[in-house]
Amino acid sequence: MAKFKPTDRIRIFYEIALSIGNSLNLVEMLKSSLSAYLTKLDCLAGSIYYLKKKQNNTFLVENAFSFPYTIELIEEYKEVLKLFPSEFSNNDYQEILNHLPIIKQVSVDRWLYIMNLPDFGLLMLIKAGKGIPLDMLSDLAETNKKLARAALACKQKQTLEESEQKYKKLTELLPEMICETDLEGTLVYANQYAIDKMGFTEEVKFKSFHITDLFIPEDQQRAISNFKMALITDSKAPEEYTIIKKNGDLFSGVVYTNRIIENNKVVGIRGVMIDISERKKYEKQIKENSERLELALLGSESGLWDWNVVTGYVYYSDTWLELLGYSINEVNPNIETWKGLVHPDDKEYVNSLLNKHLKGEIPIYRTEHRVKTKSGKWKWVLNHGRVTERDSNGNPMRAVGTYIDISKQKGYEKILEKNLVQQEILSEISVNLNSLNDFHDKITNVLKIIGEHTDVSRVYVFEDDLNGLTTSNTFEWCNVNITPQLENLQEIPYEIIPSWRKIIESQGFIFSIDITQLPDDLREILEPQGILSIVVYPLYVYGKFSGFIGFDECVKQQQWTKSELELLRTISGIISNVNPSLFKCI
Repeated sequence: MAKFKPTDRIRIFYEIALSIGNSLNLVEMLKSSLSAYLTKLDCLAGSIYYLKKKQNNTFLVENAFSFPYTIELIEEYKEVLKLFPSEFSNNDYQEILNHLPIIKQVSVDRWLYIMNLPDFGLLMLIKAGKGIPLDMLSDLAETNKKLARAALACKQKQTLEESEQKYKKLTELLPEMICETDLEGTLVYANQYAIDKMGFTEEVKFKSFHITDLFIPEDQQRAISNFKMALITDSKAPEEYTIIKKNGDLFSGVVYTNRIIENNKVVGIRGVMIDISERKKYEKQIKENSERLELALLGSESGLWDWNVVTGYVYYSDTWLELLGYSINEVNPNIETWKGLVHPDDKEYVNSLLNKHLKGEIPIYRTEHRVKTKSGKWKWVLNHGRVTERDSNGNPMRAVGTYIDISKQKGYEKILEKNLVQQEILSEISVNLNSLNDFHDKITNVLKIIGEHTDVSRVYVFEDDLNGLTTSNTFEWCNVNITPQLENLQEIPYEIIPSWRKIIESQGFIFSIDITQLPDDLREILEPQGILSIVVYPLYVYGKFSGFIGFDECVKQQQWTKSELELLRTISGIISNVNPSLFKCI
């Protein structure tokens, strides 16, 4: 064994220790540290191995860094590889640790040393000539611990950076404005959608730009107060503001906020701004319509009804009849006709308010309810009236009112409600997939959320094999009374469905309300599954076609709306960008 003077040992340990932890870049740090080990201990070559734990609690040995780079050509290196299987259990790992350090004379003048880097991996050194003294190896353990801690710190930083990059990719994908500020309210990040929406450029977006600069002067003081409140709690309710673009244009927006917490400290605020101009437009239209309705005079010819409460006779005007698609000879002029046209789900509510008004408990009878038209369809109406005559005992004798069609207004409300629900679904899915723990359960839950929202029969994900020759159903959600197909759809060769990828590559997706209009090869695989309508969007990983997400309807021919198709397209993009390593084709 080689001999080192005590003073030389101290200097060697000191100089090796100084070379450790000088960078948070893993490769740079390991290169500097391993070079010091080799130089100071007069070693020929060395490697640092990272023990990577897999999801099934087995371990893999990964070469994190070696020097020289041609170490694979050294005969002794091959001896090292024989010591470790390609994959081993936790018990195997503990057995290896119990035998460390490993000291082996692999030739007449060469020694092999394998030492523990706690919680990180192993250090391997090859020394020519005389070996390293045993007591010096023991003293080297503390230095090895420092190297392990430094390597773990680099790994943590690398993991954090990867997580941040994944988060940034998700924020860039979402069609909403996402911004982050520091504790003073200065903008530190904005996604591309926000930059484009506000009319800024990448170069100027962070130049002393305070978050209040986004809002008109009248809203700025309120924005400051809400910002301070948001720093205290994550339960801050969303706020509406008038937002001003760089060119001076204004639009209405609602801002959701939560705190950015790092190392258990609040470091800023993350905000999501949603353009609600369309919603405001609908609300304004609804308000204006309501105001017009309130101004409509009772007894006008706009869907007029005139009811003799004593006899039950009702006069229905021509406009009232036309509104429901009837002629005068098709309707019996009595109160039972009107009651029979009211939607079953609305009857209790309608009768309750009507009786209260007839008893004098409320001054005006006013309901919004559905009535059945001649065609069998349901139409929303505003039924507005009052008792105009009572007898000496206060009993009603005559009531007059109007019917006004508010179906369009209700349509606006339904569109608004659906858009808000879809925004919430996108946010829920993005948050759900922000962490990849329990990925199988999370992606299954995502399919469930989509399926229940769209009320389709089946939602599923297919993943291609490494060569892209076959595809397999890996995730599936089925509605009530729908037969699962996952087990039947494994390793499907694309050669038997050549039209599938051809349509996706040419049109960007597969969309059919009636699958009988699709090519024969597609019908042959879809019809046995009972599919009537289908929508399929591709999943691209690193620009490579890697599978698809599909939506089947087996009960009826589905009439997909534009907003539903846009929702499904966005979700396919989110899933594609979650984590490429989760796909079999990568």
